[in-house]
Amino acid sequence: MMRTYRGVVCEKKDDYYVFLTGKGEFLRGTPLVDDPVMGAEVEFQVLEAGAPFLLTQIKPKILAPVLVAAVVLIFFVASLIPQQNSAYAYVQLEGERAVEIGVDEEGKVFSLRSLDDDTPSTLQGGRI
Repeated sequence: MMRTYRGVVCEKKDDYYVFLTGKGEFLRGTPLVDDPVMGAEVEFQVLEAGAPFLLTQIKPKILAPVLVAAVVLIFFVASLIPQQNSAYAYVQLEGERAVEIGVDEEGKVFSLRSLDDDTPSTLQGGRI
């Protein structure tokens, strides 16, 4: 014999109803009365919770290789994305013109930017 619960009818679906119990739980079930009204408190039986759709359709022997292939594919695609040069230091030189030089961890200049308002020239990633 299945256990019965009492709850307020919150939603009606084709195959089941959604009930709000006195403990504040939302449960799927079938009412013990015919065609209950929305908002009415009725007795119902809970439907058994099934496994998620993905796990019921894919066999465990297939799931592991698929997950491994997905991880390998993600790492492969990530390795193709070019890495951005990050600045290890910026050096500002002021003289007749003020410039900012970006240096990476190996000490190579990878950006050169004019700090003067009247000269908007910028060199990024080129040879200096």
